[in-house]
Amino acid sequence: MNGESDLELELRSESAAVKVLIENKVDAPLQPFQASRYHDRAAAYVRQGRCTAAWTVLVAPTAYFGDSEDCLGFDCRVTYEAILAWFEQASTLGARQLCKVVLLREALEHGRWTMVPDKAATEFWRLYWERASTIAPDLRMPEPKDRPATSSFIFFRPFGLAPGVSLLHKLPYGNVDLQFARMGDRLVEITQRYGGHLDSDMRVDQATRSGVVRITVPRIDMGAPFVTSKAAVEAGIRAATRLLALYKRVVP
Repeated sequence: MNGESDLELELRSESAAVKVLIENKVDAPLQPFQASRYHDRAAAYVRQGRCTAAWTVLVAPTAYFGDSEDCLGFDCRVTYEAILAWFEQASTLGARQLCKVVLLREALEHGRWTMVPDKAATEFWRLYWERASTIAPDLRMPEPKDRPATSSFIFFRPFGLAPGVSLLHKLPYGNVDLQFARMGDRLVEITQRYGGHLDSDMRVDQATRSGVVRITVPRIDMGAPFVTSKAAVEAGIRAATRLLALYKRVVP
């Protein structure tokens, strides 16, 4: 069984139907493989013809994500702070606006929304950072703070990436991606620009709304001892270094 979504939206036009599968989190950690189960349900909806596309979204307070841009395995994330800001500016909702704003403010101010740190994940990130800083300092992986158990996408911060371009290692999926936001339906453009420069193990692929140049590396379980994943970590770091070099070759 792939479980159930907390909330599902369906948006329709004359030519398309899009489902949005939403997981709402307070302060409880994600369950094992919860994001993957959401992806499985989304893929099943498309496969069954119930929609033309499906997205998975995690809704949680900013603190839930720590200091990372990681969506914790979901396609997108929406913070409670962003929802509050929207309601504060929604002048046409009448009394509903005030009710929503009060509820959101009280919840956030009472401090119920806290990231739940995980000792094993935090230690893994620390050791990964130490290794990346040693063998590939140009990747500029930020020094990590406490991490939740679900924080499994490592973003690098090298100089020179244009807005909307990310370089990241998706640990449980075994992918290192040079990622281009909002280009998931424009893979031809990425191929035209990068195709002639790709090594044999690089490929252009879609990552939901984004387009990526991807290298497949061994998957990593952050719950296992770091020593068992060291070779896979180094493979991911080397792949990220190669993708950064590719980007710099193509983009002056």
